[in-house]
Amino acid sequence: MSSEESDGDADGSDLEITYRPRIMPWRRNMEHELKIIDDEYRRVASTQNRRGAQPTRRKRDARNAVSQRDPVAGLPYIFYNEEWLITKTDEYIKRTLQLSTERFRWRMLDVE
Repeated sequence: MSSEESDGDADGSDLEITYRPRIMPWRRNMEHELKIIDDEYRRVASTQNRRGAQPTRRKRDARNAVSQRDPVAGLPYIFYNEEWLITKTDEYIKRTLQLSTERFRWRMLDVE
């Protein structure tokens, strides 16, 4: 396809950057909460003159690459994926994850 046939400008300024975050199998599913944060960040960025990084779309999908990083230690139990957690030994959970004893109450958010 020639540049005359393309839909965008020659400099590509109309392209939107989209990030595909890696899947963290140890993390609880928080897609709804992360979408609320992303949407609010984009809304505020479109109404205010902001400095710093521009808001970008994040596409979270089961087909994204899986993270090779170790899970974050010291979080409350509720932040870990239960299906992943039951595959781990008690020794791993105690020594590596070091689950926090602090109670965390999960709240359902609904933003308009």
